[in-house]
Formats: sequence, structure tokens, C-alpha cells
Amino acid sequence: MTLEWLKEVAFGWLGLMPEVFYDMELEDFFLMQKGFFNKRKVDDLSFAKVAFYIAAIHQNIAGKPIYGKKFIAEWFGEKEKQMSKEDLAKRSEVIMKKLELMQKIDDEKKKINGRRTENSN
Repeated sequence: MTLEWLKEVAFGWLGLMPEVFYDMELEDFFLMQKGFFNKRKVDDLSFAKVAFYIAAIHQNIAGKPIYGKKFIAEWFGEKEKQMSKEDLAKRSEVIMKKLELMQKIDDEKKKINGRRTENSN
């Protein structure tokens, strides 16, 4: 990161005047830059959604379904990754542990509710 790059972003992308840029704290500049690029990301996503709706209408007329998540991921140049067997096994293990924990919590709730019912009779 150089001063030239900072000035390029400040005067170009962010549209700051030189006196404003030179009076800013560096932390404020980086926050402003982060906010700007986050806004760009949201705007790009909105544009991709509009493109999806237009494509979906045309594909629907042609009788070919189109899927939103896949369309938008491809719009941004992302390809859906296939999970490896090891990753699937790890994911399955985590899910099973969560299910066991949820079952234990549910069993405890039933015990507590059962005690309340017995005590009220």
C-alpha cells in the first residue's frame, strides 16, 4: 500500500477533495473505504438479483428452470465446490453431535415438565 494508491482511492473511488483527504485520520479513511466497498458489494448483489429475475422470466417462458443461488454465484464468478468425503464426514459428525445435544435438552425438558405435572396433581 503506497501513498499513490491511497490518493487514487481517495480522489477517484471515494471522490474526496484533497483538503478533506489530508485532514482525515488514517483510521477514518480506511473505515470510509470499507463502507464504500461494502456498499458496492450490496449494489452489485442487487444488480445480480435484477439480472436473475429477467433471466428467470425468459427461462420460464422457454420451459427451463433457473436457480437463484447458482445463478448469482456464477454471476460473481464463483463455482459451487464439491465437498470432499472427509469434509462430508466431518460435517455429518458435527450435525450428529448437535442432534444428540438437542435430544438431551429435549429429554431434560420432558423430565422437568413431567415433574411439574406430577407435583400439580
